[in-house]
Amino acid sequence: MGPDCWSDGFAANRAEIAAICRYSIKQHLAARPVIPDEVFHPSVHTT
Repeated sequence: MGPDCWSDGFAANRAEIAAICRYSIKQHLAARPVIPDEVFHPSVHTT
């Protein structure tokens, strides 16, 4: 599972959040494509 299998923070999980955004479009759960920056408030982007 790697040295940091439970990483926290926006930056550390950006790839996972992007994947969820892609899945939501593919599964017709979201009305339009979104990027991770749109999902969370800007104040957490540096965490």
